[in-house]
Amino acid sequence: MSTIYEGLINELKKKFELKNIKFTTKNFKKIMNKDITRKNKNIKQMLDEDELIEKILNELVLIATKLSLMLLNLKGLNELLIIFKEEPQPSKTKARKLLKEMVVINIFDLVEEKYEKRTTYGKLKEDMKNNPERVFPLWFAKTFKGLQFFLQHIREK
Repeated sequence: MSTIYEGLINELKKKFELKNIKFTTKNFKKIMNKDITRKNKNIKQMLDEDELIEKILNELVLIATKLSLMLLNLKGLNELLIIFKEEPQPSKTKARKLLKEMVVINIFDLVEEKYEKRTTYGKLKEDMKNNPERVFPLWFAKTFKGLQFFLQHIREK
């Protein structure tokens, strides 16, 4: 079953294809970047799809809000730990730390409750490299308090 976000991304990929623009991590980041630079402005103009990009950003807000609410309280954190067969913790700090250390999962899979998609850093990095749309924008996540505790930096070396 496809999510709204996946449907919007598939529509965006089609727009890229119609305009003969390669759907790469770099190009995806350019159009999703909050800062208006000459490069990302040019690609947005080439796509001529401000409305679609706005819909994607709105869907990201919904995803971030849902996950943020889950990660802001001890009850939600402990529920996640139990789901991932980890020991519940007595404080939010300990629960966040354990969740961050022991659970590796893409944010989109976590929100969609696809808990079986728990993985390793290597596989997550590979998935994000091959599917740039599954990289949750860091600048965006920083605006939601609960998410900043969960995010990991996974960079190309």
